[in-house]
Amino acid sequence: MKIRILGFTLSFLIFTMAVSAAPPLNLDSIPPSLEPWKAWVLHGQEDQFCPVAYNNGQGYRCIWPSRLNLDLDTNGGQFTQHWLVFAKDWVPLPGSRKIWPQDISIDGKAAAVVEKEGVPSVYMAPGRHQLKGLFTWKEMPEMIRIPEASGLVSLSINRKAVSSPVLDARGRLWLQKRKGIQSKPQQTEVRIYRLINDTIPMSVTTHLKMNVSGQARKVKLEKVLLKHFIPLRINSPLPARIGIKGELMIQARPGRWEIKIFSRSENPVNKIAPEKMAYGQEIWAFKSQNHLRMVKTEGVQSVDPSQTDLPAKWKKFPAFIVKPGNVMAFKEIRRGDPDPAPDQIHLKRNWWLDFDGNGFTIQDRIHGTMSQQWNLAMNPPGILGRVSVDGKDQLITSQGKDQKPGVELRRGKLDLVAESRYEASTGRIPAVGWDHDFQSVSGSLNLPPGWRLLTAGGVDVMPGTWFQRWTLLDLFLALIISLTILKLWNWRWGLLALVTLAITYHEPGSPRIVWLNLLAASALLKFLPDGWIKRMAGVWRVASIVTLLVIAIPFMVQQVRWGVYPQLETHGTGRWFSSGRSLDATLEAEKVMAPRPAPKKRKASKVKVPLESSGVMQQKLDYRKEQAVFVQDPNALIQTGPGLPNWKWRSFAMKWNGPVIKDQQVRLWLLSPIANLILGIVRVLFLAILIFGLIDLKRWKINAGSFSSSAVLLCILLFPGLSAGETKMDGYPSNELLQQLKQRLLEKPDCLPECASSPKIEIAAKGNRLRILFSVHAAEKVAVPLPGLSVVSWQPKQVLLDSVPAHGLARDKEGLLWILVPKGIHAITITGSVPPDNSFQMLLPLKPHRGTIKTKDWNVQGVD
Repeated sequence: MKIRILGFTLSFLIFTMAVSAAPPLNLDSIPPSLEPWKAWVLHGQEDQFCPVAYNNGQGYRCIWPSRLNLDLDTNGGQFTQHWLVFAKDWVPLPGSRKIWPQDISIDGKAAAVVEKEGVPSVYMAPGRHQLKGLFTWKEMPEMIRIPEASGLVSLSINRKAVSSPVLDARGRLWLQKRKGIQSKPQQTEVRIYRLINDTIPMSVTTHLKMNVSGQARKVKLEKVLLKHFIPLRINSPLPARIGIKGELMIQARPGRWEIKIFSRSENPVNKIAPEKMAYGQEIWAFKSQNHLRMVKTEGVQSVDPSQTDLPAKWKKFPAFIVKPGNVMAFKEIRRGDPDPAPDQIHLKRNWWLDFDGNGFTIQDRIHGTMSQQWNLAMNPPGILGRVSVDGKDQLITSQGKDQKPGVELRRGKLDLVAESRYEASTGRIPAVGWDHDFQSVSGSLNLPPGWRLLTAGGVDVMPGTWFQRWTLLDLFLALIISLTILKLWNWRWGLLALVTLAITYHEPGSPRIVWLNLLAASALLKFLPDGWIKRMAGVWRVASIVTLLVIAIPFMVQQVRWGVYPQLETHGTGRWFSSGRSLDATLEAEKVMAPRPAPKKRKASKVKVPLESSGVMQQKLDYRKEQAVFVQDPNALIQTGPGLPNWKWRSFAMKWNGPVIKDQQVRLWLLSPIANLILGIVRVLFLAILIFGLIDLKRWKINAGSFSSSAVLLCILLFPGLSAGETKMDGYPSNELLQQLKQRLLEKPDCLPECASSPKIEIAAKGNRLRILFSVHAAEKVAVPLPGLSVVSWQPKQVLLDSVPAHGLARDKEGLLWILVPKGIHAITITGSVPPDNSFQMLLPLKPHRGTIKTKDWNVQGVD
């Protein structure tokens, strides 16, 4: 009767709670229990907490200053500045080694000041802080350095406000009138460096280093390009374009600037020379391409690259000094490569098993170099569905004598993405699937809910499978427990214990170590004589039984629930399925499964590329028309493939050590959802039988009343915990869960690289006053560049964000002022004085879609 009551109670609890509805899961938010671990998992990567630029996911800025207020006189002065800090960092202070700030306080508390790279600095924790300090001097200096990132500056000298503080590009605030500034001539120093790349066609990268002094102005550089070379693109921090005659026109402002021009030759090149050397001798670097041709350079003097100021990446190539009248000639020694090296290609393959288990969808990423074989075909039973090379979809055709589906390859450097299908999930499947050997192969296997992987054959490294989880310690413990039960009871119970441990040991939440306590207490009770030690062993045994029930009952509920509803399983956090998965594999799988974005027209980035002249554009169009002969027929129907799954559940990393031949096979041993349901029920039955057998209720001398009370009390204690879900007994999340948390925290906003836009701008200039109304729509909390001019020419007096003074303002190295805007729609108001010059230029890094200009005293040019 007692056994029936307890059995009925346990059965009611297990099966009632197993089929109960699971609590709703919010997969988009971080669980509260993991919030304290955010700083831990991102140790050394604290900048991930910082806002990014609206168009660049790597452009983090962690410290944001507000207005710097300086109140100075002949004896010294004081300064105040607010800082918005997102990650602990060193914050620079106004001053220098000679003008060292004194009595620094952060939020009213004294702060230690140390020197960092010659700048006085303080260490700040994340948050918003007020910084105060003093200066003392016998005589007011001519200038004082301030943090270059300071967005706005207010200066008072002898209690008189300075309407337009003079701040140069080097972060120096001038307190006294600079001597001879009006008589300083406007100068432009130019040094030219070139990288000659002996490709087909030959390409030349022209690197200009400019030192501009004086006022902002237009600079025209003639004959910068080599003769018979066509410009392709320009990388310039300044507005620049190339004219019809090849001249480079720049809207320059004071400072040091570097500009790159990329060009290619019109015809095969045997010699080249600068057309005009108006800027002195040049230094050229030569990058040979021996697989195309082997040449010897003549006519120019060689020089040690390390002794020059070539760009650092060019110093690994031979360098030459080119003087007026020199001609660099190329003496051809050999053309082509009669004995090309073997193909060096690498494969990253990702499998997705169908929900019904009848096939696989596969995505392959192949990269490397092809030097012998100029096509790539897929072996049966693979069904090739879609192929793209260098981001362009290709027509799949029949290749070779066997008419295998594949694509032709035109370039030696290969970057290919393919999607295919395998219609059989049982038996052996190809490891690579292609009619080609690979230098390295890696990837991942993605299983849908309800499917589990026992083991895999033909794979060198595949952690996380059921067989891989068994260590020597696990085997030792399982055997010790089984043999102990065999000795204390009989061989039948020992065999049952061995089978039960084999199928439950690596399940999340299963009882393991508690078995040792129960068996140790049972052994003492069996062999110890009567006495207090035996009574203590009895208490130990009862405590072990209670602990075993507390662990086993939720585990059995969980097994039945996961068997009936496999989608409720907390994938990615259990010991079974993700212990071997590395963060790199996770990130790679995320990148592979990301859908291809639709082509979009990108907004202007921080580095602006000017429009090219009509002549240059026509030359590029002619070249593209010539190359179009080698492109596939535009009317051909390109295969779209089977469609790539975007779900993610249980994933296993796969890797092969060394090269993999095309005939390599993989064998997977999988358990289906039906098999998992049956196995879950078997686990529950075997575990329940084993527990009842080891407890041995017949030996318990408990009356019915106390037994019923104990059973009811046990139900009351255990019932609330059955629906609480899986908990971790030690209170610490698993390493795999922390890795997934890190992955979530490292995810970039989906809106990048277009997280902000400007629908309109209104500019009003009246007299010497300038007012800009700038509307910004932000999809996330990002940094946005503001309209304006260089620091030398113009500095706003006030910046309002939604009618409130902006707290997050910072200048970059190019002098552009950035503002931190939250997610949503915002109105930014910028006010200031018009520069004293007769003309000024306004930069619009974030181009608005519509603009309105209101002015009576100024003429406006350059607006459509």
